[in-house]
Amino acid sequence: MTLGQRIQERRISRGITSISELARLAGVPQSTMSGLINGPSRWSPHLPKLARALGTSVEYLLGEVDDPEENALPPLPEADFQAVSFEVMFPSQPALEQMFAGLLLASEGMSTDELAHELSVQLPKALALAQSARASHRVYQPAQREEDPAGSRDARSAPSR
Repeated sequence: MTLGQRIQERRISRGITSISELARLAGVPQSTMSGLINGPSRWSPHLPKLARALGTSVEYLLGEVDDPEENALPPLPEADFQAVSFEVMFPSQPALEQMFAGLLLASEGMSTDELAHELSVQLPKALALAQSARASHRVYQPAQREEDPAGSRDARSAPSR
């Protein structure tokens, strides 16, 4: 809906019979009202007064929210994050400790912002390396056991005498 359509919709729902009556209630010149409803105007410093007269919010009139109630909350901003999902095999704890110790030594003298930037650059590289290492990693699978005819022992593990 356009600004003009929202103004007209609220005017009618509030029982305000004409544009001139709305202009008078809001304390807005009628020419401004006509420009907002019919013309190219998309903004006016009078919008807060107009919103009060219509029992709604400036955000509703501008189309930022769909709830015409005066105290409707604006929509939440979109989250600023990256979703990443994959299996990762990390090095052992001692290897991680050694890596972090090296990073801390290398970061000596860096500001917090510089360190944060460096970590944001290095983490994806480290995870990519871990992912590529996983692709070449072979999981140990024990060989299938063969039982001896009596079925009591693994034929390969039976002592030979």
